[in-house]
Amino acid sequence: MNDSMSAAPSSEHATTLELEHLVGEYNRALSQGEAPFDIERVAHLYKRDADFMAYDLSPPNGGYAGWGSYEAAWHQIMANYASFHLEANEDLRIKHVGDVAWASFSFRVWGERQGGLPYEAEGRVTLIWLRENGKWLITHEHVSTPRTPPAPPAL
Repeated sequence: MNDSMSAAPSSEHATTLELEHLVGEYNRALSQGEAPFDIERVAHLYKRDADFMAYDLSPPNGGYAGWGSYEAAWHQIMANYASFHLEANEDLRIKHVGDVAWASFSFRVWGERQGGLPYEAEGRVTLIWLRENGKWLITHEHVSTPRTPPAPPAL
């Protein structure tokens, strides 16, 4: 094996590293602390067009079709929080084939609602990325929370 070839990461490995970096950027951009929520901190990671699709923790159940509807909803949702922190768990999974990739991980969010009420929650996210003109963009986002089934009735 040629040493110069083995020293350079494979194209597949380089793509995985690039996507890991973008997911980290996504997490840092959403974890805005006490600052007012600014969607522009994260918007550059999204494919901001009519084909974008998102399912979030908040209604509507049918999700958000198109970047415009998602962006408007984010402003309304995030206005409810005085602080917002997001921390990804160590379970990131990334897969890519050609110009399509998907990433999934679980996370914890915490902070304070407007009015001072603290909150904390756990969730999961799956991001589908498309590479256009050499740039990876999120075209689909799905955020959910694990559901704990009710305990069976006592006998």
